[in-house]
Amino acid sequence: MSALAVFAAANVLAAAAHSYGLLLIARVLAALAAAAFVPTASAAASSLAPAEYRGRTLATVVADITVAQVAGVPFGAFARGVTWLAIHVPNRRRPGRRSNPGSQRTRLAKTNQI
Repeated sequence: MSALAVFAAANVLAAAAHSYGLLLIARVLAALAAAAFVPTASAAASSLAPAEYRGRTLATVVADITVAQVAGVPFGAFARGVTWLAIHVPNRRRPGRRSNPGSQRTRLAKTNQI
């Protein structure tokens, strides 16, 4: 459970990252947590299932993980209606950056100050 908690926390950190470096660190942390979670989930599934269903249970766990990896990012992009990059970088204004570089010129043009 701790690997799953670290995975969730790393994804929250990645969503709130203000820089590429922090995003990279969060994604590496999420990958390490996933690397710890997948074998644990497989072992738990096979040990909890009756002997005659262990193969089927393990195949279900591996298939679910594969589908999540293949379909997760495209589904998230479809759900938000944006590109894959916006899944990891939130759509918000960063401190110290203008949202539209031409906005100041546009405001000055409207007030006839150019």
